Amino acid sequence: MSHLSCVGRDVEVARLADAVRSPDASVVFLHGVAGLGKSTLLRAFVDCVAASGVSVTCLDCRVVEPTEPGFLRACAGDRDLAGLRAQLTAGPRHSVLVLDQVEVFRLMDTWLRQVLVPALPPQVVLVLAGRERPVAGWFGVDGFVNMPLSPYPRRRAWRCSSGAAWVRTRPLG
Repeated sequence: MSHLSCVGRDVEVARLADAVRSPDASVVFLHGVAGLGKSTLLRAFVDCVAASGVSVTCLDCRVVEPTEPGFLRACAGDRDLAGLRAQLTAGPRHSVLVLDQVEVFRLMDTWLRQVLVPALPPQVVLVLAGRERPVAGWFGVDGFVNMPLSPYPRRRAWRCSSGAAWVRTRPLG
């Protein structure tokens, strides 16, 4: 899926890609209410950065056991944290680890923040996306970027509605 399929969210895709390319970013947390298109935005972002040579590993947290062994199995087979680190740095210069639907991974929040993030090399950025805002502890992580996703502005939707997006302006009934 190309980033063009993420109708009207080019600004957000670019903002997310810029945050990941920043030498100061280590964790980007995209969040917003259900139905805003976070997963679609992530897919467009992944296409965008992968096209520029960034290695991307994506996980849908809904299908991963929310434990350290479950996470490591899903990311790196049966490897340990050192094996995951080696896998993420084996490819090109930059890597991104994307965790979508991270709200179902709340049991892993402390481990992600206190164990995984410090173990990641500087060229790897962790991107988290979910419905809930990040817990306060994330704001103390070096290189943390908070990215709330707002509802799609109606006037922006109209500009994009040339057959690619359809907007209902009146209630049904």
